[in-house]
Amino acid sequence: MATFKGIEFPDRVATLVRHMPAVVDHREALAALSAAWDTLALLAHLSDPKADMGEVRESFGELTGELLVCLAEETLALADAALGHRAQISLELLARSLSGHRAGIGQLATDAVIVEACAAGDGAGLGALHERLRRHAAPSRSCRDIVLLTPDGQVLARLVAGFAGRSSSPLVARALSGPGAQVEACETADFCDGERALTLACRVERDGRAIGVLALVLDLEREATAIFERLATNDEVLAFVDDQERIVVSNDAARLPPGRRLGLRPGAAALRLGGVTHLVAQRQGSAGPGWSAVALAPVELAFGDDAPDTAPVDFSGETVFSQRLLDVPVRAREIQRRLDRMVWNGRIHQSAESDAFSRSLLEEIAATGRRTKEQFERACSELLASAASGLLGEARLLAGLAVDLLARSRDDRGEDDLPFEAALRAALPGTPGALAAFCRRDGAVIGRTGELPVTLPASVLALAPGQSWSGVLAEGVERFIVGAASGGDGLIGIVVVPCGRAVDRHVAAVPEIASVAGGAEIATFLIGEHLLGVPAHDVVECIAVTAAVRVWRGGFAQRHVGFVTWNDMALPLVDIGADVNASGAAQRHALVLEAGTQRFGLLVSELGPVADMQLTGERGLAGRHDANRLIAQLARSGPLFIPVLSPEAIFGGPAG
Repeated sequence: MATFKGIEFPDRVATLVRHMPAVVDHREALAALSAAWDTLALLAHLSDPKADMGEVRESFGELTGELLVCLAEETLALADAALGHRAQISLELLARSLSGHRAGIGQLATDAVIVEACAAGDGAGLGALHERLRRHAAPSRSCRDIVLLTPDGQVLARLVAGFAGRSSSPLVARALSGPGAQVEACETADFCDGERALTLACRVERDGRAIGVLALVLDLEREATAIFERLATNDEVLAFVDDQERIVVSNDAARLPPGRRLGLRPGAAALRLGGVTHLVAQRQGSAGPGWSAVALAPVELAFGDDAPDTAPVDFSGETVFSQRLLDVPVRAREIQRRLDRMVWNGRIHQSAESDAFSRSLLEEIAATGRRTKEQFERACSELLASAASGLLGEARLLAGLAVDLLARSRDDRGEDDLPFEAALRAALPGTPGALAAFCRRDGAVIGRTGELPVTLPASVLALAPGQSWSGVLAEGVERFIVGAASGGDGLIGIVVVPCGRAVDRHVAAVPEIASVAGGAEIATFLIGEHLLGVPAHDVVECIAVTAAVRVWRGGFAQRHVGFVTWNDMALPLVDIGADVNASGAAQRHALVLEAGTQRFGLLVSELGPVADMQLTGERGLAGRHDANRLIAQLARSGPLFIPVLSPEAIFGGPAG
């Protein structure tokens, strides 16, 4: 662990926090609130606000540290995933390209003209032989040369003029004696004029006997450039790395020159290049002779400083977000509700006192608690929005990648199904249930990896060539992240990622209630969306109900739903959700109330203010509605009326 501005962060993220604008901004805002809590704690020594300020400060510090650490770690994880995704795509694109080259050179090695030339052992029929090589190389952008050699290494023919003697390259021997028909290596070879090159060497056989070697020499710079140029969008550096951790080729030879040792420590998140710290992600693959891919970005750019380009997240996200990311807002609200209970109980315990200073101090504590809650909720909302924004960007990138790959594959293979399949598979995200597709502007799907689960809007089908789009689409209660990109051939690449079901992350806001001079003290709360109250003198305290034992009953006692241990006794729990048309509402607190000599816990969703309110003259309400039977009076503050419930009716009255 290491400390940054008073907050302890894990070592892997500590040195990067200063480069994360969102974390820095929230830390400063929370630091101001921390100073406010310190001031309130100092003032509490001058009075007795009936609130444990030590618990407040501890809760605040716990939540602040946990939230900032999680913000930092998730910010790093999101940036690492974005870079890692680019590195992984690089490997997959190289692997697919090499697979195509292997298939092509393998097929060429069976060509009759090639076989006859090897069997004859000379360059007779050189014109026809050269034409075969030229025709094979023509569609490829990265074929540098094709060389035909005898088993003893003599060059019979080659596409480009160069070394024409007897080769001593080990590649020839490995191709002739290896367990497979082909070998692949990135090394220097005399038939490549002594230059380091990525070469595919294939045996030429007749009647099961090796009679020659056909070597395809690839222009690795051009191959890599075609892959990297699409993926490097924000000064990122992309490179292929060999099994000795040396750079094979990169898109920026100044920062990562070929032959340089990467020097990345296991588990490290950053690497210094040219005096600048870069965030780094490395991914392993089978492309090339055991190569990996690395993606780097300067830390000043890696974490961004723009607000997320997405609306508040309205989907559950269990298929696309980490569980920790989903747990952050939940954990924040749990700690915040503990703070709410503490402040609320302090106000209740003060209800019989008239110390103006103590009451004002507790009101300021409550106001500071609300500001703290708003700051935490804003931070959590931005965290989810940033994650969603990253997913939208990746979907858009993959859709564009599919379009580009299709165009390249068509150049190489023409109009058949293979280009469609290859492009779609390369663009397919790893999320379970994800799919990729191509469609025409009329909406007709012409290639897909699965059934489209959503209807594409007209604006997506109207994308102009080169344009792209991403967003969240709905199909019933299901939600999908969709990316789209339009190619120059009238086709649109589509990537669809399921992201869960619709959720409402809105937390019911409790209105502020102005105290009325000479009024009665009313403790308010929410059950679902309904704002209700009870006389403050009937409240013993508010407690958590996480360890409640539920006992479901019917008939007269159906409101009595279980027990919780409180002060070494089994406290009955009462649920009036059905009585106030809020069945199934969240039950996060229990108000310990007194009905005569009986104490019980009323289950509520959220806590409201404790305020002096004017009681109406009516006692009880007429009518047989379940809720009316529970209401003793109405309390008023300005235009706001709140039903004041009777503890006796809640606990002992009939349920209907």
